[in-house]
Amino acid sequence: MKRYCVTVLTVFLVVCLGKLSAQVGAKYKIHRIVYQIHDRCAYVVSPDTYKERLLLYSGSVYVPDSIHIGQNVHYVKDITQAFMACKHLKEVRLPSGLTYIANCAFSGCCALQEIILPDSITCIYRLAFLNCQSLRSIKLPANLQKIKDSAFEGCDHFKSVEIPQHVVTIEDGAFAGCTRLKRLIISQSVVSIGKYAFGGCKGLKEIYVYATIPPAIKGENGLPSAFDGVRKSIAVHIPQGTKPLYLQAKEWSSFTNYIDDLKESQGQDK
Repeated sequence: MKRYCVTVLTVFLVVCLGKLSAQVGAKYKIHRIVYQIHDRCAYVVSPDTYKERLLLYSGSVYVPDSIHIGQNVHYVKDITQAFMACKHLKEVRLPSGLTYIANCAFSGCCALQEIILPDSITCIYRLAFLNCQSLRSIKLPANLQKIKDSAFEGCDHFKSVEIPQHVVTIEDGAFAGCTRLKRLIISQSVVSIGKYAFGGCKGLKEIYVYATIPPAIKGENGLPSAFDGVRKSIAVHIPQGTKPLYLQAKEWSSFTNYIDDLKESQGQDK
């Protein structure tokens, strides 16, 4: 079965064809970060050349909540694709008022080791962290609602992932190819998991699913299933009394080692 994947060419096509509303007005470079102003808000953008981008956005980068230009205060609302393919970037601190991570925002940042996502983020868009191979862990924001296509594909050093409450859908290929992922925790709010969402996560040893109604798993008509390549004998922990539902649910029924030991009072602190 052909692996669900995206190529580097796709990433660059998305960026080249995409139109950023932030790309208007003069650029301001403040403490190694380049901004543009739009509707009184500040947007982190790329310098004029790729060489300068690699130089500025390397090592540790701190993006403040706001910047001052003259007498005016501008709050940072978007980081666009400014950091994409910055291969020397190791650490990023993001502004507390950020509400989403844009398409391809950190894709190809192969040296990125640490990033703290503020709880204000509600959506992580497609390809946001594609192939961030040095990123060993990430704490998903408490208010996160959407994880888009291939958002964390190829982050193959993840050991544990916890999908927080409020996330409803984990889209196609979201964590595909996270080969070292051992433990997955899925909150009770999740109702749908896209095709190949955890495909190729061959290191998975245990899954905790807090949903009393089994989330719908895509992967019909010959398409790769959400857990394609995952061993079906791994431990799958589910809420007490829900084992018959999981055994009857399409796709979930292929798992053979269900343990219905989760209690609502346990929350997700595993």
